[in-house]
Amino acid sequence: PLSDTDFALLLEAAQWFTNNTAAGLTPRQVPLPGFHGKWLNGNHGLIRALTGKDDLGLVHRPTRVHFTYLDPEHRAAGGRYHESLTIGDSVEPAYKPELVIILENKDTAVYFPPVPRGISVEGEGTKAPGVIPLVPWIRQCPHVIYWGDIDAAGLGIVNDLRTAGINVDTMLMDFATYETYERYGART
Repeated sequence: PLSDTDFALLLEAAQWFTNNTAAGLTPRQVPLPGFHGKWLNGNHGLIRALTGKDDLGLVHRPTRVHFTYLDPEHRAAGGRYHESLTIGDSVEPAYKPELVIILENKDTAVYFPPVPRGISVEGEGTKAPGVIPLVPWIRQCPHVIYWGDIDAAGLGIVNDLRTAGINVDTMLMDFATYETYERYGART
């Protein structure tokens, strides 16, 4: 059920989308007071139902993958440390990686220690299985490792990556690691 505020926003949004076009706008750019992109994304279906439109005409921002070069020779030669690619663009990294480490935690990905011919990738949690398999050089890398939380969601991400065609191993996601470091974990 929607709160009174959300219901009022829904009616206002439905009226706006009935009388206006959102073609070329992202959800964040829709000009309604008190309205934001996350709200629209969560109520997109209700607005389509009220307007009778199958498509509201919104555009979605491109999906990006952020990664860090770990190779010490590349870094010593003045190569970039951090880079990103946009899904759908033809982008090759500065070198062909022999190891890709997909990390759930951004800080761990950015500050991972040097690894010859290695690249760390920010997996961004459950986003990883839908995005990482779209990057050819990751899919083709001979050694891909995932390091995420030792919980159902983390193990689900590993399963989803494998289902999506990434031959991925895990690092520090076993019961012995859990027992050793459990006291540092967070409860949600």
